[in-house]
Amino acid sequence: MIDASAFPGSSGSPVLIANFATYMNRRTGEAFAGGSRAMFLGILRESFFIEDSGPVERRPIPTAKEEIVIKIQQMIDPGFVYRASTLTETIEDFLAKSGVPY
Repeated sequence: MIDASAFPGSSGSPVLIANFATYMNRRTGEAFAGGSRAMFLGILRESFFIEDSGPVERRPIPTAKEEIVIKIQQMIDPGFVYRASTLTETIEDFLAKSGVPY
């Protein structure tokens, strides 16, 4: 489970941890990259939304009056990820069963 904003259609996207640090040399004022980390966690499986509705309004239409309900869909940030190890196991199992050497 992750805490990240994921838009509809993002399922299957890679999920990474990426930390990059930038440091400043106080004497020269130059910036330089220090420690960094990038790690593949897996792929996004599912993200969640909450749906809410707003007020009902009546608006004139030339032939009739129609009720309009405003619906809002918001991301609520939790998402589920297939772990990298699960993906590796699945690929290895597929290759072993299909007879493809790896």
